[in-house]
Amino acid sequence: MSFEQHSLGFDRRTSDAPSIGENALWVLFLFSATGGFNVVLTDQLEKAVWLAADIAALATVLGASGLYIAKTRQLWLLFSWPFLALVSVTWSLAPGLTAYHAAQLFMTMLVGLVMQERLGIFRIVILLLVALAIGILASLVVVTLGQSYALSLNGEWKGIFQHKNVLGLSAAMLIYTGLLLLKKYWLVVLPILALAITAIVRARSATSLVALCAVIAVIPVILILRLRLHSLAAGGSFLIAGAVLAAGWVLVGDISLVEELLSALGRDNTLTGRSDLWDFGWQAFLTHPILGLGYKAYWVSDATSVAYLKYFVRQDLWFFHNNWLEVAVGTGLVGLALFVLGLVQVIVLVIGANRRTPGIPAAWSLMFLVHVLILCAVENPLFYNHSLQQILFTAIAAAAIKMPDEAERQPVHPFPSMTSAAALRTIARAPH
Repeated sequence: MSFEQHSLGFDRRTSDAPSIGENALWVLFLFSATGGFNVVLTDQLEKAVWLAADIAALATVLGASGLYIAKTRQLWLLFSWPFLALVSVTWSLAPGLTAYHAAQLFMTMLVGLVMQERLGIFRIVILLLVALAIGILASLVVVTLGQSYALSLNGEWKGIFQHKNVLGLSAAMLIYTGLLLLKKYWLVVLPILALAITAIVRARSATSLVALCAVIAVIPVILILRLRLHSLAAGGSFLIAGAVLAAGWVLVGDISLVEELLSALGRDNTLTGRSDLWDFGWQAFLTHPILGLGYKAYWVSDATSVAYLKYFVRQDLWFFHNNWLEVAVGTGLVGLALFVLGLVQVIVLVIGANRRTPGIPAAWSLMFLVHVLILCAVENPLFYNHSLQQILFTAIAAAAIKMPDEAERQPVHPFPSMTSAAALRTIARAPH
């Protein structure tokens, strides 16, 4: 099997190929999920896109319930996250918000299942490359045009995104996604990589730079250990790309590597900023360490320190910039245990898939997994509703599982149109 090929486990399971229009809608959704609409247009448009995706995913699941029930059973540890979030309504300080966001978390993961089932990881990687490239190119345009929102107060690039770290995250994902596709689509990918490297350097997002370097450093080792010629070539290309990126990082401005590595966890050498935020989170966790305060309840309840926290950090935050702490505050040690078990399940699945079926989808899944695990220390990519990382995390897990024979034999109904009316008509016509 060549490096470009991918196994049945990472292929699409439906027989009808997505149309150009459907692919375009997925690109629009992925672009919206990266935060592309928040600054230039409005976050209301982003909410509308998420709602459309939720409706389409629910319609699809209702049309092939046996398949998706089988998948959720296989990924029961992962899907225990939204279940626990919903159960936490019973002790939440803000039960209404907890129930609403828990339902959104479940729908977010459902979209990931449908995306993987409909597209397969290889097509997801391609469409993600397009969506990320649009965001980076648009950011370059607004910076060039001198738009006030495109730069932070310190001159870092933000582009069309709300924060430099969001631009950095998109650029980092675009770089390692592009590197995987470089051999197959080099004429298109090379200029995209140049734009992405420029964006991540000019954004000066230490979080994204550190995460990207870690991904580039880990993957070649795994590939080289397979002792295959194409793996050696791929590993060498990653090492060269990492060296070039590190050199550019040091040469752009007077940058201290130690300071930049520390700033991936905080804002300066004393770890102020995020470290202060984590202190608030730790104290909140200690008030209800077993079950927590309820999913996301800390951020709206008058019974917590959230008002003082927002005054202290001068930001309207909705998470602690630490996935582990966020889960612990909301759902306690019980939630933290399920969070760890879910992570372990997906790690085992993805590593097993790489050993069985090496290829672009499996390699990208592993690279994305490494990226997300690093982000868990300084951001909140998982156990979070309306998160692109949560969608992709669910998708790679679903692609890596081995479906039982009875699920394989069940018919998969055609994917409904992205409009709810057409979706309902398709379900109504389907045999039951």
